[in-house]
Amino acid sequence: MSSGQTASPSKVIFWVMVTGVAIGVIYMMLPFLNAILWGGILAALLHPIHMWLRGKGWSELKSALSTTIGAILIILIPLGLFLGKAGFEIYEFVIKTGESGITLSFESLAAQADDFLRPYLARINVTDFQMAPWIQENREAIQSQLSSIVLKGAPGIVTLILDAVIAVLTLFFFLKDGHYLINPTFEMIPLPKAESEKIMLNMKKTVHAVFRGQLLVALVQAAIATVVFLLLGVKGAFMWGLITLVCSAIPMLGPPLAYIPVTLILFADGKQMEAGIMLGVGLLFLSQIDAFLKPKFIGDDISLHPMGLFFALLGGVLTMGPIGLVAGPVILTLALAIVDVLVAQSKLDRIARGEPAEPDPEPA
Repeated sequence: MSSGQTASPSKVIFWVMVTGVAIGVIYMMLPFLNAILWGGILAALLHPIHMWLRGKGWSELKSALSTTIGAILIILIPLGLFLGKAGFEIYEFVIKTGESGITLSFESLAAQADDFLRPYLARINVTDFQMAPWIQENREAIQSQLSSIVLKGAPGIVTLILDAVIAVLTLFFFLKDGHYLINPTFEMIPLPKAESEKIMLNMKKTVHAVFRGQLLVALVQAAIATVVFLLLGVKGAFMWGLITLVCSAIPMLGPPLAYIPVTLILFADGKQMEAGIMLGVGLLFLSQIDAFLKPKFIGDDISLHPMGLFFALLGGVLTMGPIGLVAGPVILTLALAIVDVLVAQSKLDRIARGEPAEPDPEPA
């Protein structure tokens, strides 16, 4: 039996073992995937600060530790307090409507919506459409469904705290020891180092652009909206601020999905002046922040088509939760980067065979 024939079964066994080990590692790390992704994304965003401190002569350990503590104090604690307050208001809104003093009436809100829509529906000969009677008949079922959703999400608080701790540890060690992963990563990509660096740089730009252009702008919109809600006396201001954050972070949705319902609620509660102020601030300010800040924040750093970015963000949120707002575009960029690797490798193979080089295609 030839050496080639004897080596073949060994290679099969080896790759079966590699596959089994890989599946085992993925299965073992799956419960911590969200936390690791959060830590990795924060590390990518805060790496310039870490390197700036290193340039000032700080040690690797001191720089990584200071950057991590800064992230906890400036990002994680304020965000945690905001989410905690918003979650409590959601609980009160859904579970304890009668006890919490929230005066929103589903029926009155629906009646206002019916009055608003009636002239437009009449133009298309629709005269029997009314939301208020349906909500009146199904109020208990709606309340029960909302209560069930909130109660199911309550145990997730413990998981969220655990994920935050793991994410902080991941952030620290990525900052401190992440540079040890660079060369092995380049060696795994079957391209010259310069091409590999170009792909990795594109990934880094995507993370920064999505954060600045989507999440940072959404945070600005949510912060301003929450302040306006508080000033206007909106019940559940932090809850509506969270809704503003989520809607603003996803392209083609935006803050109107938050401030228009708030305007209707204020109007239904007899606060016409507050409703007018809310609508004016929303239309003239909140909705205009996108057009003003996003071009400055994103620039040319992201090459994803808006429709691709929309599905990446929305699909990421639906499948992975909040982390999907950043992980979705990164995964899509990684998939397109793999396509670019295959295209570049094919081009190098043609050159090695002496075939004429074809014009470079547009990047995926």
